[in-house]
Amino acid sequence: MDYDHLAKIDKFVFGLAKKFDRGLLPYDLSARAAELDGAVGGAALVAAGADPSWADRLEAAIARFASRAAALQAKSSKMKPSGRGHADRALLQVEKRVNKALTALDVWDATVYPHRQVQLDFEQLDAARAALAETVDPADATAARTALEGVGITDPYGLDFGYENYQPQLATHDAGWAGGLFWSAQGHFAPYLDVTPALEKLDGAEYGAAAASVDLMIAAEVAQLDQRLDALSATLEAVTALPRTVK
Repeated sequence: MDYDHLAKIDKFVFGLAKKFDRGLLPYDLSARAAELDGAVGGAALVAAGADPSWADRLEAAIARFASRAAALQAKSSKMKPSGRGHADRALLQVEKRVNKALTALDVWDATVYPHRQVQLDFEQLDAARAALAETVDPADATAARTALEGVGITDPYGLDFGYENYQPQLATHDAGWAGGLFWSAQGHFAPYLDVTPALEKLDGAEYGAAAASVDLMIAAEVAQLDQRLDALSATLEAVTALPRTVK
């Protein structure tokens, strides 16, 4: 045991704890609000099939959250020591709810907001549907296939593995997978779509049937997107009220 080195570590850790104990917890809600604002675009969400009212509600919730965060930031340096305990408890509640509700993983296991993967999958499906539209003569099967291969984990799992192996891959990412541990426990996973039947219809030149299959998936993604925007808005509306109690 290197006690001299251990003493340096203890001194560093104590210094951090002591600094945190002198003022408000160093949560920067304004930074979170700015990041949210950059990650959410109402026009892009509507273009991705979201109900305009849900997109408007979320943008309004972000704006209110940003305004409240800025007000809290401005008063934090002037806060009396007697009020810090109450403020810290409120901030902890905000961070707990925000981190739990706004953290998701995409298909590459990168941290994103819960609506993002759904939005990306919709964009791929929408591109496939455009390539198969009745006004496109002949149907652009190559473009449709390329778009569908970009949905969820189709590439590589749906392309590099047999269908009997791909289906269990999809199942392990579903919420409540019977196998116990499952990927969706890591965050608000977007439901992964199985586009294999649509790809098979493309291969068989059944373009109308392929388009119908894509339409069903688009409807499911639009409903999922609206649901996630609703949940995001509800969380922001709830946490915006918490810092208001900070004096």
